[in-house]
Amino acid sequence: MVDGPDSMAHVHPGRSVETISEIVTQRDEDTPQQIISPTTTISTIAVQSGETRVVIALLQSGEWLKLKILELQPELTKLGASVKEAMELSNAHDQVLLRLQNKQSPVEELLRQADQLITTQRPRAEVYTAMAETLGQAWRDINQLLERRKKILDRNVLFQWYSKV
Repeated sequence: MVDGPDSMAHVHPGRSVETISEIVTQRDEDTPQQIISPTTTISTIAVQSGETRVVIALLQSGEWLKLKILELQPELTKLGASVKEAMELSNAHDQVLLRLQNKQSPVEELLRQADQLITTQRPRAEVYTAMAETLGQAWRDINQLLERRKKILDRNVLFQWYSKV
């Protein structure tokens, strides 16, 4: 379970709370309100090289799945103020990218399982298809973000190198 405001059902005094499948419904005299079900971490991918660390979680809440970057160290804006520091950051980032590419199989396995559900669960095939497409796109987006950071770090190494000359 992920801690945070989206994983808590807030109950006000004088109101009854009723749990129906995965949705918590609050009954008030005025109108019923629905609160999204708690978010559960299904899988976590963590890779580290030196001081560089990336932690990605696959989260589930009700019927949706979402990939989320939980931790990215150093921050995306840290580039290195010297040639040495810039090269260390760039090399560590390269190692993290290599390790992350080796971790793609859990996401691919989940997409394969979603494809199997699509074929067996006809009434909900559209839901599983959309879920698989969204999850695949989120994984590509995370990889693209990290590839862009690699380009920026590499350019900073060149900048630091030529600024010394």
